[in-house]
Amino acid sequence: MRNIAKKVIHDHPKSFISMVLLIILSIITSLLPPLALEQIVNHLTDQKEVSLLFALAYLGLIVLSDLFASAQNISITIFGQKLTHGMRSALVQKLNTITTGYLTNHESGAIASVFVNDADIINSLYSEGVVGMIADLFQLIGLLFVVFTRSIGLGFIILIVMPLILVMTRHFQKASLASQKQNRAAIAKVHLNAPLTAGSSPVTKRALVIGGGIAGIQTALDIAEAGFEVDIVEKQPTIGGKMTQIDKTFPTLDCAACILTPKMVDCAQNEKIHIYSYSEIESVGGFVGNFHVKIRRKARFVKEDVCTGRGLCTEKCPQKKVPNEFNLGMDNRRAIYIPFAQAVPKVATIDPNYCSMLKNGKCGVCAKVCSAGAIDYKQTDTFIEQEYGAIVAATGFNPIDLSKFDEFAYSQSPDVVSSLEFERLMNAAGPTSGTLLRPSDGTHPKTIVFVQCVGSRCDGVEKGKPYCSKICCMYTAKHAMLCREKYPDTDVYVFYIDVRTPGKNFDEFYRRAVEQYGVHYIKGMVGKVTPEAGKLKVQASDLLENRQLHIDADMVVLAAAIEPDKSARPLATMLTASMDTNDFFTEAHPKLRPVESPTAGVFLSGMCQGPKDIPETVAQASAAAAKVIGLLCKDSLTCNPCVAQPDEMMCNGCSNCEKVCPYGAITYIDKEFRGPNRTTLVRRVAQVNPAVCQGCGACTVACMSGAMDLKGFSNKQIM
Repeated sequence: MRNIAKKVIHDHPKSFISMVLLIILSIITSLLPPLALEQIVNHLTDQKEVSLLFALAYLGLIVLSDLFASAQNISITIFGQKLTHGMRSALVQKLNTITTGYLTNHESGAIASVFVNDADIINSLYSEGVVGMIADLFQLIGLLFVVFTRSIGLGFIILIVMPLILVMTRHFQKASLASQKQNRAAIAKVHLNAPLTAGSSPVTKRALVIGGGIAGIQTALDIAEAGFEVDIVEKQPTIGGKMTQIDKTFPTLDCAACILTPKMVDCAQNEKIHIYSYSEIESVGGFVGNFHVKIRRKARFVKEDVCTGRGLCTEKCPQKKVPNEFNLGMDNRRAIYIPFAQAVPKVATIDPNYCSMLKNGKCGVCAKVCSAGAIDYKQTDTFIEQEYGAIVAATGFNPIDLSKFDEFAYSQSPDVVSSLEFERLMNAAGPTSGTLLRPSDGTHPKTIVFVQCVGSRCDGVEKGKPYCSKICCMYTAKHAMLCREKYPDTDVYVFYIDVRTPGKNFDEFYRRAVEQYGVHYIKGMVGKVTPEAGKLKVQASDLLENRQLHIDADMVVLAAAIEPDKSARPLATMLTASMDTNDFFTEAHPKLRPVESPTAGVFLSGMCQGPKDIPETVAQASAAAAKVIGLLCKDSLTCNPCVAQPDEMMCNGCSNCEKVCPYGAITYIDKEFRGPNRTTLVRRVAQVNPAVCQGCGACTVACMSGAMDLKGFSNKQIM
């Protein structure tokens, strides 16, 4: 029997049969009436087999309950009777006699008696405390199954149940011993506990917004409306970002400039907002509530406080062959320029790479025609240092470089354009004054092919991006609708992988393009575009009809993937903020803290965190502003008491902890220590800023000398 039990235990240690049978037994015993203990003992000999099963199970549960209470030195009464040690012994002895006698008179008695006599179950009750009682009770329940199965003719269940009962017995013993060890370890840790005192740090009531696009503008306006000072740092000569280059917005087809420029003006006129355009972040130090930021203001060679923005200098400048970056190089500007008519601030800027006066000292026309005397050729970069309580990153995005996609002939033909370039061609303030013309010959295109997902959802990340850019499907539908609305004689084809329109009124907008404007949507990809005889030969596949297509197009528009601005990576390094593999800022929690960086006091707004459209960007900008306002409303911040603490006597200055700290909370200083014979030694030791430390414990693992401890979880307490 023992060999059979061992084999079953080895082959099926986690069988669910025992669980099912024990659950059934528990349900049966729970339905029993609350009989007194004496009545149970007196009626054991008179009951039938099933009643004996009920009585034994009920008695076992009562004894177990009383055992737990006595182990905790709690005196309890079960159904009006207090169980004393003598009463328990008497009950157990009588139970032993009844059970053994009953089993001996049946066919299964030989098997059952082996378990009773070998394990010595009854006589060992209470002898080993709680652990022994739990183990013995499981074996007692095994005997109950023997009785019950023999009474209903299911003797084969004994061979399955008994080994499993033994498995549970051994498991309970091991688990209980492990719990005792854990309890002893916890008690030992408490003996080494020290008081944890939370510190505090003041909050500078001023915010910095890095980036002057729609996200940065909305964030700054919301913070300023709450009464706090805000500085906007924008690397371009004007705020507004990519939205200033857009003609219409989906799904309402509103004029982008009509809804953006009023907000730009509000920023300029708000006394709480200070705009540092044509500027960049040089360095960032400090911590939440007390950031120290150094801002580089690049030389415009024009005095901002003097320039009136009339633009006479931009008209008279003789240098006319400068590529206009606002129109993506599709036309030219002067060496001194104002990006566009509604620029904020409306101040001219001299491009030192093209200005003849700055390059060789010959010209000076702009200074001669400027009646305000705003031109200053000797102007240099200046630096501003300011304290901030919170920082918002709103660095925006850029379309990817399409020169890698030679199959679409982007570098070979000027008539293959990106979506943003097409946007400028359709804009009234664009290079063609809003008339859609081919860049190559200035003629109106009759057939236009739009290619979706160029650079998005790419397997080879060396060319494109693995993610969906989210906005391409919608702005392609917008471009197709605008083409068909302004030029009904134009045939428009859209090649797509999937049409993704998960937004309010987005799918209806796409359906309008197909059903109302007659845009040809074809599920498939363009394989190659070949310039030939003034046409663009487009080879593509129609996956739904399983056929190859050849289209002679006049223009091809590529829906380019978007990527974070190049300034995001160095900025994240200065802010000690986390980034993903695609250079998007990583939020503290994707669901619960979507606008917060893991670095305390740094918040995220707009496309720097991930692809999104204008409504979603504005919503996130206001959310980030709300977080900033909540921070700046406090006079001081309570620090986390469970922070790292170095032992200066053990620290060897290896800098391992500084390298692994994700929050930048650890720095190193040179400190004097008293040496032998009244000498002094200068050693390099670690120093932890408690206002920045989040208590992650990474430094304690990296410290080779064991000098770094975490308050409340020191090495002595853990080891």
